Amino acid sequence: MHKSILYALCFILFIIPFRNILGSYEPLIITFNIFSFGMICLSFISCISIVSLNTKYYFNYLDFFIILLCLIYFSSTIFSKNLIETGRLAYQFMFIPIISYFTIKSIVSSEKEYQIAMIAIIFGITLFSIIALFKTGMQGLRQCVLGINPIDIGTLSIFAIFNLYYTGWWKKRIGLISLVLNMLLLFISLSRAYFIGLFLSPFIFMLIRKGYSLIIFILLISITLFSTLLLTQNASFIKPHETTPDEFRTANRLTDISLWKRALYGRALTYQEGLMKFKKNIFFGTGIQIGKQNITIHNFHVEWLQYGGIIGYLAYLLVFLAWYKMTQPFGKQDFYCATHILTVTIVLLNSSTNGIMHGMMPHFIFISIGFAEARRKTLQQS
Repeated sequence: MHKSILYALCFILFIIPFRNILGSYEPLIITFNIFSFGMICLSFISCISIVSLNTKYYFNYLDFFIILLCLIYFSSTIFSKNLIETGRLAYQFMFIPIISYFTIKSIVSSEKEYQIAMIAIIFGITLFSIIALFKTGMQGLRQCVLGINPIDIGTLSIFAIFNLYYTGWWKKRIGLISLVLNMLLLFISLSRAYFIGLFLSPFIFMLIRKGYSLIIFILLISITLFSTLLLTQNASFIKPHETTPDEFRTANRLTDISLWKRALYGRALTYQEGLMKFKKNIFFGTGIQIGKQNITIHNFHVEWLQYGGIIGYLAYLLVFLAWYKMTQPFGKQDFYCATHILTVTIVLLNSSTNGIMHGMMPHFIFISIGFAEARRKTLQQS
């Protein structure tokens, strides 16, 4: 029975890059696709197993803070001015990622199961990379592939690259081929923040292995918050000349400083709008929402403040502080845990200029946390 559940989880993880083309059904505020429906079913089975079969879950204060986070955002959703929109977004970008965390932590319970599940998700991303490389090669521009936008393509690739390279799986022939394909996938995403993250990753990984995970997170939060406020207050100093939309879809977005300035200026304007809304709803926020013309806030600090107010912001900080503190000694002990800490750190770094409450970023943060917790559980049992 457990083996069948594990294989079902592997299949659900494998199809993550393809979920947008496999059909969906949307009754009211809930969108069911094969990924979300599969995770919900597996989480339900996991709950039954924990309650009726006395399967040990290893509940800890991280789980408590995640439950608290969910309750806070559930409250902000209920009192939102647009319940349908807020509920739909909260379901997609909080409920499903957190369910994924719970499911992975519940089901993966041994070294072998961990490796099977990780191979499944990396294989799915690698298969997606072949399709994406072919499509991009045909058209030559940064674009969506199978309904996956470029930032999410970067998120997929960075997850695969780190878990292939820093675990040593690239040393096998198939692992090396997968690593090369995913490096190319990262390049066609033209994701500036992920390129910076890739460049910084060896140094960050070294610090994680030395036991400085919590310090890394505190520095990340402090520096990105200060930079966000500084950029918001001084947006006029970086107002750029006009550029054409197609310039952002070419490699010029990596090399042309004027495009960097234009991107930062556009982000600063959304930060200003988000902070204005936060000031009107200081304690509990507005609930998760998409701005005018479906523009998201490209910064996780501003998102957490606007959507959840001070209470929601602190709840998110508690979740990450708890996880980094709990996982810190295991990152020093185990390179698999260290790799997941690195992945979450770089996705958060990317989210400081791209936001986190949309796309695949919240999914891969909680998937990585789920795998790290499953790994930690295995190490504690041994």
